[in-house]
This record gives sequence, C-alpha cells and structure tokens, in this order.
Amino acid sequence: QVQDESGLSRVRTGTLVSSTSADRLTERGIGYQPYEDLNIALKDLAAGNLDAVVYDRALLRYVVKSQFSGRLQVLKTTFEPQEYAIGLPANSPLREQINRGVLTHARGPAWEALVTRYLGDDE
Repeated sequence: QVQDESGLSRVRTGTLVSSTSADRLTERGIGYQPYEDLNIALKDLAAGNLDAVVYDRALLRYVVKSQFSGRLQVLKTTFEPQEYAIGLPANSPLREQINRGVLTHARGPAWEALVTRYLGDDE
C-alpha cells in the first residue's frame, strides 16, 4: 500500500490527463496511466489493473463513497494542498452574504455533518 508520494514510483498509478495531479506526477518523474474519466480510473483500480489513483481528494472521497464504498480506500495523504474559491462578478451583492455564511458554517458540527454526509468519514 502507498503511504506517501515516494511510494507511487513503485506501483501502477493512474490519474486524469491535463490535471494538476498529472502535472505533479510528471514533475516528480513518476510514471502514470492517463485517464479521461475518474470513474474509469477507479474501476481499473477496483479491478486490480492499477495500484493507486492520484487526484483531487474531495472528489475521490465523494466518488469512492458513492460508487465504490467498501471496495476502495482514500488515504489521508495530501501531496499538494489546493484551495477552492467561489467566483462572483465584481460588486456582487452576494459577496457579503457568502463570506458570512462560509465563516459561520465552515468549521463546526453542521459543516462536519455535511462533509461526512457527502464525502464519508475521513478515516
């Protein structure tokens, strides 16, 4: 089992083409099987044709929970943290409301319950 990024060079790894994950693997000299579709990559992983899939952790957690629950595991390892943003038009009247909502709900029991509901437990 892969525990960190260095372990990927010893296993059959897959990722999505033209992704930041593909860029990261290429920069590190780690070979990978390119995929156009995350579901196909995960199906190959479940079938034993790959040993690891590297991609956005939140998306992996969601797809694994909803389609591969019990058959695949998403590791806690993060190779390159990425931030998310909400784009709004300049001077949007929603900006203040969204900022307040994010600050109010982003950390706390309600947020954690939503994350668990959609992404599963972070085992």
